[in-house]
Amino acid sequence: MQITVDKLLKQLENFQPICRIMKNNSFSITSVCFFTKDTNFTNTEFLYIGYASELLSENSFEDPILMICIEDIPISENFNHLRGIYLIRLLADTNILSVYNTINTLFDEDILIKSFTEKLYQSIVLDFDIQAICDLSATFLQNPLVVLDNSLKHIGISSDVELEDHIWMDQQKNGNFVSEHSIGLITKQTEYKKDYYSTEPVILPKGELKYPRIINHIFVNHKPVGTIVIFEVHKKFKNMDLYFAKMISDVLSLRMKNDSFVLYSKGVIYEHIFYDLLNETISSSALYERIQSQNLNIKDDIYVIAIDISEFDQTYKTLQYFRSLLDEIIRDGKSVIYENYIVVIIMRKSNTYLSELEINEINNFCGKKKLYAGISKCFHDVSKLKFYFEQAITSLQLNRKLRKVHKLSFYEEFTTDHMIDIAFKNIDLKQFCDESLLKLIEYDKFNNTTFASSLYEFLIHERNLAHTAKALHMHRNTLIYRINKIQEITNHDLENSNYRFRLLLSFKILSFLESIDFTK
Repeated sequence: MQITVDKLLKQLENFQPICRIMKNNSFSITSVCFFTKDTNFTNTEFLYIGYASELLSENSFEDPILMICIEDIPISENFNHLRGIYLIRLLADTNILSVYNTINTLFDEDILIKSFTEKLYQSIVLDFDIQAICDLSATFLQNPLVVLDNSLKHIGISSDVELEDHIWMDQQKNGNFVSEHSIGLITKQTEYKKDYYSTEPVILPKGELKYPRIINHIFVNHKPVGTIVIFEVHKKFKNMDLYFAKMISDVLSLRMKNDSFVLYSKGVIYEHIFYDLLNETISSSALYERIQSQNLNIKDDIYVIAIDISEFDQTYKTLQYFRSLLDEIIRDGKSVIYENYIVVIIMRKSNTYLSELEINEINNFCGKKKLYAGISKCFHDVSKLKFYFEQAITSLQLNRKLRKVHKLSFYEEFTTDHMIDIAFKNIDLKQFCDESLLKLIEYDKFNNTTFASSLYEFLIHERNLAHTAKALHMHRNTLIYRINKIQEITNHDLENSNYRFRLLLSFKILSFLESIDFTK
């Protein structure tokens, strides 16, 4: 066992040790040995314990020897100046067996630490999940523990444990998160100065709670991503438990590096709520309590923007950079990384939509980086976040398929296309196309004309002759001739609004099927 003088002195502090050795001196000790007048003091890996009366003036110490000596008689000044001896002195009335047992406790702890270290190492190799690491740790700690994310929600808890602790019960009742009332109880414990950036474990006194607890934060890439809490229930805390807490935090850090949410999280509390909503792992009843306890200000109008980064950077090395740029563009947006998307949740007062400047900046951003983005319709219930996130994804996917333009696409512009896409998976869409339009397309193919594209432009320009002629780069009279010819071929009157709707729907279907590009 490698032991420092400082650690040994702390173990012996009840015996009031006197020592002139540098406290950072370290020794490799394998055993504790009583010395007598016949001892040769040749084994440098022994810690020698005995009485001053057993020391002989002619004793020599060629190699470094660590010694604990009870001064039943004054120790000769010669020993204080001998090279090779590192002496810790104890008072004359000290019980030598008590000293021996106290030091041997260090060896027992060392064996336990080595065993725990080996098991934790295996947990990494075998890719244990957070819950399995909790259960493993609880067996060595002999006390229950939980792992919390930054929103104070349980993401791991030692199994088969029921505590009478208020916060423990509160989390069990409230979907594994801490309520506002429980946070109030914690903050009353003024002895505990909460520091999210402290890497060292601390013991939190029980205060108004039932049990003392050890708190230690978990870091990934120097960023706090969670906390472990160990409860003093079955066994009193020792210094070794602080060491264990540090080891568990380090192992959980390695484990959580594989979690993309943790890896790309900014460590902000709101991220956890939105991530749970996107995963649909939070109930509506628990959501309100979490919003209240974490002071999240939910505005009237909510929008979701999803930006697909899967095709741009499969290494995700630029993900945080992109996210920061978007945060600059949409300053009141709250962004999270979810699956292959940067997701921005925008919450604003009623009827306060994205400005033209913001839309232009997002479009410029997507265009330069060759990214597709989609935005959902406005909604007002944050618990529906997953539904509207899927709207945003649908919008960008349809834009990629139909328009192939790197920009922000609005779901409202793709509602008809979405319906067609759903129908396409089950039936032949051409059966919904107007027969007269199909007839016109066949006419164009046979006669090498472009009446169908002229009809399309005429319809999308709301039958405005001037605008349509300009779009088609033709004279107004030529356009009038074409419209009359189209009505003759189709045998339909374009003044009929129902007929025009059927034609536009047919064009949508044919465009979706990529049969013809009517914009050329």
